[in-house]
Amino acid sequence: MESIVLHSRKELGRKQVILDCKFNLNLGKEVKKILSVQAKPIITSSACKDGQIVYGGKLEANLLYISQNDEKISLIAVSDFNESFENVDINSNCSPLLKCRLVDITTPSIKSNEVKVACIIDVNALLINKKEIQTNCDCENLVLKNASESICRLLYNVNETAELMHECKVQNSLNQVLNIGLNIAQKNCYCGNGYTVVEAECLMSMAYEDDDKNICTYKESFPFKYEIETRGTSSECLPQLTLNALNYLSKTTVTQEDKGNIIKFEIPIQISGEVYENTEIYFVEDLFSTSHQLQCEEEQFLSISYIENKFFESACKGSVKISENNENIVLLGILAGNCEVTNQFHSGNQLTIEGIVSSTVLYKTIEEKTIDNKFIDESGEELTENNIVTIENINSVIAEFPFSFTIELAVFNELDNINTNCAIIDIDALYKNGEFEIVAKVAFWSLLSSEKQIKLLTNVKKGEKRESKDCAIEIVFAENNQNIWSLCKRFGINKEELMKFNPNLSDEIAQDTQVLIYNKYCK
Repeated sequence: MESIVLHSRKELGRKQVILDCKFNLNLGKEVKKILSVQAKPIITSSACKDGQIVYGGKLEANLLYISQNDEKISLIAVSDFNESFENVDINSNCSPLLKCRLVDITTPSIKSNEVKVACIIDVNALLINKKEIQTNCDCENLVLKNASESICRLLYNVNETAELMHECKVQNSLNQVLNIGLNIAQKNCYCGNGYTVVEAECLMSMAYEDDDKNICTYKESFPFKYEIETRGTSSECLPQLTLNALNYLSKTTVTQEDKGNIIKFEIPIQISGEVYENTEIYFVEDLFSTSHQLQCEEEQFLSISYIENKFFESACKGSVKISENNENIVLLGILAGNCEVTNQFHSGNQLTIEGIVSSTVLYKTIEEKTIDNKFIDESGEELTENNIVTIENINSVIAEFPFSFTIELAVFNELDNINTNCAIIDIDALYKNGEFEIVAKVAFWSLLSSEKQIKLLTNVKKGEKRESKDCAIEIVFAENNQNIWSLCKRFGINKEELMKFNPNLSDEIAQDTQVLIYNKYCK
């Protein structure tokens, strides 16, 4: 009998990791005002070992601040982390799948030459288990009951790095890049002709300083497409991929052309995930021998049976008040920030997703002050002159607000797993009546899957030989829930022999129905 290979996914749980990021300041570059802190975690390695899933990763954080001498300064800090999930039931056929996201960044603590922030990371672990099952039996005269199930089989684990290259033209000449944010939202993901293709929309936001030392912002949306060779895949295969931008200055190449107005970016993108195949498997669910008694061992296996990708978008709004009571507020720009899914659930054919959008708004206040300047005129008399001076202060505020979005799905039958990611693909701010109103467009992509218990025969042993009895025909009364198969198995006869004497029998037999058995091996 041929073997079959099944795959299951088991969620091992979540773990929070707290990392301290330290930014060391150069002498004379002490902090006057912090404008923004952004961070991006990523898993770099994972393995199963001695009942554990061990994993490692990096956290890159970007600090944008104004120094005491009014310089705009951007710093990078990198923290490594190594953690594990303990007491995991694993074997040589298991492979871990880990994803991480930034949950929170604490308020920075500032010392004379150091800024420290604590970043809280949420790590979610899944275990992909591959199991090969084969039934061996050397019995004669076997009668098999075949079954079939629609399941998903894991074909490929994907882990690649691609270079995203893009150029943009800014209005002002660029003196230095202060902050780069890149949000990547999947728009489509499919297989065909031996390749897996992922299509996405990217939103790049940038804060930079021009030649006049002013802070400027720039944002732009553009498409991204990447092909991965996955031999043997067809349009029937279903990929689940995650794209992460290693997008801070330590990983980004920036070149300038045309007097500094044309900026070219090369940003590494990590592409990871799996490619599944929807397939129909056939296996032996039950069997018996017409010549021997059989001892059969069964095993229940929880297998992935349904999987589908869904892509959709939604707009959400929020606002944030500022402390300054000043009509002369100038919006400098808004950094793309992050959005995270905090909860998801389904009811009937409706899927509801809840989460939080956070972003940093950069702005400046303009004030006019009268300064009295005293001087001595030619006659030696002391005079006072009133001068009006314009003072500009650069500030920032974090805008954070919740969203809730519900969609209807055509197929939504008893889903067991919902894995949703999201990204901001457009965001704008407007200052009005002492607060900034924020409008964000968020893209979602969800993997919907269900699981199915499959009963399989894993071991069959030949028992005693059936002994012949004198009786040739026996009248039996059907028991509750008996069918043609169970009667054949009980008396060790083929279906053809049973139907020869009982041509009117249907598959479901009513209790106490009289059945004629021509029985060579009566039990």
